[in-house]
Amino acid sequence: MRIVIVGGGLAGTNLALALGGAGHDVTLVDRDPSIAARGFAEHGLAAIVGDGTDPRVLTDADVGRADVVAAMLRRDADNLAVAAIARSFGAKRILARLRDPAYRTIYARAGIDQVFGEIETMVGALSVAMEHPRVTHSMVLGTGDSIAFEIVVPERAEVAGRTVREIGTSQEFPRGAVIAGIAAENGSVVAPRGDSVVRGGHSVLCVSRREDVATTIDLLTRVRAS
Repeated sequence: MRIVIVGGGLAGTNLALALGGAGHDVTLVDRDPSIAARGFAEHGLAAIVGDGTDPRVLTDADVGRADVVAAMLRRDADNLAVAAIARSFGAKRILARLRDPAYRTIYARAGIDQVFGEIETMVGALSVAMEHPRVTHSMVLGTGDSIAFEIVVPERAEVAGRTVREIGTSQEFPRGAVIAGIAAENGSVVAPRGDSVVRGGHSVLCVSRREDVATTIDLLTRVRAS
């Protein structure tokens, strides 16, 4: 894909590196010459120096031919300007970083395809981590009524050695939860089938209604009595 990232701060630069490493054609736009120079010198990133809210700069970045434009600037008003210019030039998809949640409705009205709210994401992940210490990673979904989360199954867990079907159909397993993925200790991840076996040491990815998270965690981490 041809991708233009406007804003070369920490988030924008790391996004460019990840996408460039995956083989995509990435152009980074930033007004700071040192960021552009470092991106090119250290990582070989195509970089343009200039104000990402200036149509002339985005013309130089060829946003009209971009498959995706990501607006990653620090101010929401600037990201909205980037989105409007990119849309007018014909960019296929536009993604934007949301700093202030009060702007979410405005982003939607601006026709931005996907919005990523860093404050909302951070608050959601922190609240889950505080409420459920066994959770290693999490993401709040939708309006916040569902959560995707990852936990490690203890070696002596009661569910260790049982299939996904056996766990999912047990009376204790909440109807509002599903096991969506299993990662073995070597890091390989599988989409589980009914006969997939959950073993001690596996990381299990679950999706659950918020009110069922605690019950799901308890069932998957409960250790057999000695």
